[in-house]
Amino acid sequence: MTIVIAFHQSEYRDFKTYYIYFVCHYLTNEFPELVTRRCSNSCKLF
Repeated sequence: MTIVIAFHQSEYRDFKTYYIYFVCHYLTNEFPELVTRRCSNSCKLF
């Protein structure tokens, strides 16, 4: 929920860009179990 609230307060236009370029780079210490690009590319979502 924290990431979604921060996204709405940011200037990013879409969540994917926000997640890749902000969350994965700057919030990894606060959220150590985040899904990374490497994992999301190899995982299949149903």
